[in-house]
Amino acid sequence: MKNKIAMVGILVIAFTVLAVSSAAALPIPPGKDAIVWLEPDPSSGPYGMDLTVQLKVNTSVYLAGWADWVYFNPNCVNITDGDFTGAPFTDGAEFWHFGDYVKVAGLDPNFCEQQTGEILLITFTLQCNSTNACTSQLYHNNVEMFDCTLTQLEDKAVWIHGNFTCEAQTYTINGYTNPTADTVKITNMNKPDAVDDRPADYIDPVTGFYNLTLNVSDEVDTGDELRIIACDVPDNYTSNCNRTDHTVVDISGETVNLTLNHYCQNYYPSFPFHTWEESDWSGPAAMEMLIDNYRDTSDVPNQTVLNTTGLSYNQACNADILFVDPLGMRRTLNLYLHAYEGLPYVANYGIGSYDTIGAVLHYICKWQYLGPGAAPAYGNYSNWMVIRGIHTNKTPSFTQGSYEIYGFWINDPFNTSLEGPGGIGENTYKSVDQWSSIYHKKLNESGVNLSDSYYDTYVAVCEPPEDDDVVVTLAHAKPRFADAIAPMLAEKPMMLYGAEQLALEKVVRDDESLKIVKAAIEGVTEELVPYDAEFAAVFAKTVPGKPMLVTSDNGNYYIVPFNVPVLERPPVKI
Repeated sequence: MKNKIAMVGILVIAFTVLAVSSAAALPIPPGKDAIVWLEPDPSSGPYGMDLTVQLKVNTSVYLAGWADWVYFNPNCVNITDGDFTGAPFTDGAEFWHFGDYVKVAGLDPNFCEQQTGEILLITFTLQCNSTNACTSQLYHNNVEMFDCTLTQLEDKAVWIHGNFTCEAQTYTINGYTNPTADTVKITNMNKPDAVDDRPADYIDPVTGFYNLTLNVSDEVDTGDELRIIACDVPDNYTSNCNRTDHTVVDISGETVNLTLNHYCQNYYPSFPFHTWEESDWSGPAAMEMLIDNYRDTSDVPNQTVLNTTGLSYNQACNADILFVDPLGMRRTLNLYLHAYEGLPYVANYGIGSYDTIGAVLHYICKWQYLGPGAAPAYGNYSNWMVIRGIHTNKTPSFTQGSYEIYGFWINDPFNTSLEGPGGIGENTYKSVDQWSSIYHKKLNESGVNLSDSYYDTYVAVCEPPEDDDVVVTLAHAKPRFADAIAPMLAEKPMMLYGAEQLALEKVVRDDESLKIVKAAIEGVTEELVPYDAEFAAVFAKTVPGKPMLVTSDNGNYYIVPFNVPVLERPPVKI
C-alpha cells in the first residue's frame, strides 16, 4: 500500500472543474464521497513574494491515503514547497518537484482513525515568477484517493482545479511638489512608446503629494531615465514648473520631491504682433503692440500718429533723429494708456536705465506681471523689440533676495517684406546669453548722441523703476561639447557666370554633424520644451536638417534647421 501511494498511481480520473473561492468546507456533490479543493482559490501574489495555499478534502468516508500531481506554468508561478504540518496523512508523506509539476502523497499512520469532514492534506508554498501579470492553472492529474478498504474512490472523488494570478510587479514614484502642482507628467526616456507624458495617478491639491504607478519591465526597469515635468498654471499666461531627470535605482519604488523652479510668464497667444510700416518705425510698431495689449484695436492709434507723437516727445538732443527714443516712447505710451478721451487708465510706463545688464533684466522681469515691456536692440534706437515673456527660476522678487534669469520671449517688429531678410519675428525665445550678447546692449553705438540721458546705459521701458536689494544671476547655457568642432574645407560645385566651377566651403564631417544635432535637441528639450507647450507641440513634429556654420562678429556658431516633413502628393491624372 505504501509503495503504491508513494509511486503515485497512473490512473487518470475525469473530474469536475469548478471556480472556487471559499473559507468553508465545500459540500460533497450528490452521489460522491469526497471533494478536494485549494484554499484560497483563486490565489494571487506579487513578483517574488511567497504565499501559502492549502489543499483540503471534505469526505464522507474514512480515508487511508491520497496522491496528486499538480501542474503549473513555471513562467508564471512555482510551487516551491509542501508542508504536511497539521495534516493527518504524514506516513510516507513526500514532496517531489519536476519543473512544471509536483508530486505529493501521504498515508494515515493510524490507518483510518481520522475524522470525516474537512481535512487538511498539505500546505503548498507558491511564488510569483513573472514581473508581468499572468495567470496559471493549478491542475490536478494522476490523482488517487483510497478508503479504508484500500479501494480507490475513482469517480467518487471530485478534484477541483485552482488558479493562481501573478500580479504585475509595480514601481511607484511619489513625492511632494513645492508649491503644489496642477500637473505632474512622466516620460520614460528608455521606453517612450510605453510611457510618454503619463499624468500622475494622484496629486493632492493641498499638500502637493503625487504618485504614479508603472508596471515593471514593460513600462519601467532599473536604470531607466524618467523625465518628470511638474507645473502649476495659475492663469493663461503664467506657469511655474520643474523638470527633473531621475534614474531608477530601486525598482520597488522611489521618492522624488520636486521644487517648481522654472517660472514663466508669456502673454501667449493673445498678445498682438505688428511689424513696422515704414523704415525707422520700430518704435511706433513696438508702441502699437503695447497699446493694443490694453486697448481695443479701434482705440489704438496708427503707426503714423505714434511716430509723429513719439518724435515730438524725444529728448531735445534727439530732436533731429529719425527714431523714437526712450523718453518719446514712455510719454507716448502713457498718453494713450492713462485716462484718454474718456477711456480708463490702464497702465503706466516708465524708463529703467542701468549700468549693468543684470540690473536692467531684473527691472524687466519684476514688472512683467503687469504687462510686457520694450527695449532698444543693437546698442541704438534703430530696432526696438517687445519683451512679451520671461523665464526665471522663481517669481521675480521685489525685495531682498535672489533669483536666476534663463531667457525671454521676444516680438521683433522688423518688417522682412519691407526691409528684406532679418529680424527674429514673433514670440521667439532667446536664452539670456543670446539676449544679452546679441540684442540688449548698452546705448553707445552709432546714432546715440553723447548728450543723450541714456548714453552708455542699458535701457528698458516698463514700469517706473524703484530701488531694491535683489541679486540677479544670469543662468548661462551649459556647454554641450567636450571638444571644439572645427569645420574643414571642401570643394563644392557652384555656377559662376553660367559655368560650373569648384569653390571651397567650410563643412563639418558627418559624425561631427550628428554631435551638433544632438546638442541642439538636448538644448531645446531641456531649456524650452518643458516650459512652452505651444512650441513643444510644433517641435515634436519636426526632423533636424544639416547644421549650417554662421560666421559673425560675435563669434562663429551653427544653426540646425528643424523642418516639418511634407508628404509628396502623387500627381493627379486629368
